[in-house]
Amino acid sequence: MSRSPVAVVCGDMHLSHRAPSCRADDWYEAMRRTLLELGSVAGGLPILVAGDVFDKYNPPPELINFAIQHMPDNVVAIYGQHDLPYHTTELNKSAYGTLHRAGAIAHLGKPMTGILTGTDAVYGYGWEQPIYRPDKDVEFAVALVHRYVCTPESAYVGAPDAAYVDNLPEELGEYDVVVTGDNHIPFEASFGNATVYNCGSMMIRKSNDKHRPSCGILYDDGSIQRHYFDTTDDVIIKPEVIEVDDSAVREFVESLDDTHEDYESYDFLETLENYARTLDAPRQVLLRGIIEHARND
Repeated sequence: MSRSPVAVVCGDMHLSHRAPSCRADDWYEAMRRTLLELGSVAGGLPILVAGDVFDKYNPPPELINFAIQHMPDNVVAIYGQHDLPYHTTELNKSAYGTLHRAGAIAHLGKPMTGILTGTDAVYGYGWEQPIYRPDKDVEFAVALVHRYVCTPESAYVGAPDAAYVDNLPEELGEYDVVVTGDNHIPFEASFGNATVYNCGSMMIRKSNDKHRPSCGILYDDGSIQRHYFDTTDDVIIKPEVIEVDDSAVREFVESLDDTHEDYESYDFLETLENYARTLDAPRQVLLRGIIEHARND
């Protein structure tokens, strides 16, 4: 029996102005490449995003304008906790809300019907939103959920029992497909009647990330085919092979003793990053050196 693609699913874009400390490539270009490929894979089909479009709710205008310009067409999204101002749902105070108002994404506040197979409904459950059963007359029900969900292989040490797939809210077992975001490690599982598909992060953001960034192609029979993004141009730094001389760390720490009258506008991370750049080292390596310096003083 033939099957037809009806959507592309993904999550945890985590678009950010600052490059993750493990990245040594042009970060904006890397984000652009990934969004371009996402749109190419979709080919005009709806793109369902399971939250955390942005890494922070209030990035600078440069990143917001970038997202408006390069977000693929037909994106339907829910918010994750990173998209929310202090984890509140005041979307008018967030970059996510700006994307929605600008028409770059459609926020899945209420169920959308008929956008996949004609007899479907897509339900959105953003961060900490209550979950309900699908309507009984819906033939193909898809839930887009932002919450930490895991399997034994994809869990962090100490993950709560409630996070495991087998302990999901029973309402989700009545859907055909449940697409989850928040856990950056991808996996596929079953729960009740549902196929549970955790997207994983769309880009490498940590040097110890072991997964391949991907999205999924959703078919009308409920199956999902994983598509791996082209990462051949990614440049990832392994910080453990980089050392920073103690004198450089001491010089940076002493520079912090200078008077900063405008404390509200002082950005420690920016200062750290600028200094790390002069050493040709990621800021997390310099930060690790600062911690060691503090311990030894």
